[in-house]
Amino acid sequence: MKNIAIIGGGWYGCHIALTLKQKGQYDVTLYEAKSDIFLGCSGQFGIRLHADPHYPRSKKHVKVVKIIFTIFKIVFEPSIAVGICLRETFKKLLKQSDVNLIYNYKVEKIEKANPNKLQINAEHIFDYVINCTYYQDLIIDSIFPFSIEVIYQPCLALYYEDNEKSINDDAFSFIIMDGWFPCIMPYEDDEEEEDVNRKYILTHGKYTIMGSFKTYYEALACKNQLNDTFIEKIVKPLFKYLGWKRTIATKLKTEKEFRNAVTWEKDSVIYVISGKINNIFDAEHEVFSLIKHENILKWGEYNYVKGGELDRSINEVTEKRLRNLRNTSELQVYDELYLQFNNN
Repeated sequence: MKNIAIIGGGWYGCHIALTLKQKGQYDVTLYEAKSDIFLGCSGQFGIRLHADPHYPRSKKHVKVVKIIFTIFKIVFEPSIAVGICLRETFKKLLKQSDVNLIYNYKVEKIEKANPNKLQINAEHIFDYVINCTYYQDLIIDSIFPFSIEVIYQPCLALYYEDNEKSINDDAFSFIIMDGWFPCIMPYEDDEEEEDVNRKYILTHGKYTIMGSFKTYYEALACKNQLNDTFIEKIVKPLFKYLGWKRTIATKLKTEKEFRNAVTWEKDSVIYVISGKINNIFDAEHEVFSLIKHENILKWGEYNYVKGGELDRSINEVTEKRLRNLRNTSELQVYDELYLQFNNN
């Protein structure tokens, strides 16, 4: 039985841990650097399942959205709001599946223990390590097997409370499918009192993204500049403004706003760059194929799956970009708003 380590307790890490364990052929250890799962981008921002195109320029994304929609509803119905309910549901599933879940553990180093084994932090030995950190940690230079660009974008969401509806009332969610796709989604925090009011996360296709950077640390520096002075805004009277949340999103930098997940392997480390949540099934199947060495294509020292997302979409993700003012990979909203603020 192979030993698998998964780094990162978000949507992709937890789902892949569950599916590998349920196959009955693997011992799975899930490492989370924070004190609980779903405390990163997966648990801080509202998540929606797309039934139809959201990024209409990417035909590959549209095709996957339509295929996965029904599958996702079967696996994850009834729906779960982001927050404590989602966190507790996955913790229960991980425990039932006997996944070894370790909190407050920062993986600092992955190295070869011998030709066929990997060692984490010079103390734990595994056959494979799966990096599900949103491609924000344990990254080495020139890791991409193709001419792919990645951007890191500090993101800002506004956090509201309904003045009338309690947690026992039905929540609502909507997105305007035009312009920059403003969207409001329910969010459940860690408060468990029966009488608390409904909470919501408000996002926007442009103003949620505070900047676009080549490295995680540049994005982190921008994220760390977000503060209460910068966040203050006028709010509609229907809601009470509670505060703000911040995270960093990792995306492939493409002309057509490609947003599917891509997966490959090098030296027994499997890398997953997360896409939308409906892509967890693609990542699951590709991780399994890479571990089993089935349907493998090679590019130098890199392995990826024949018929997988990289194979299907390599032309799109490596396409030379034109300067497109509507492309979110060029946004620098923090600088733009801060300049306006200073000018006023």
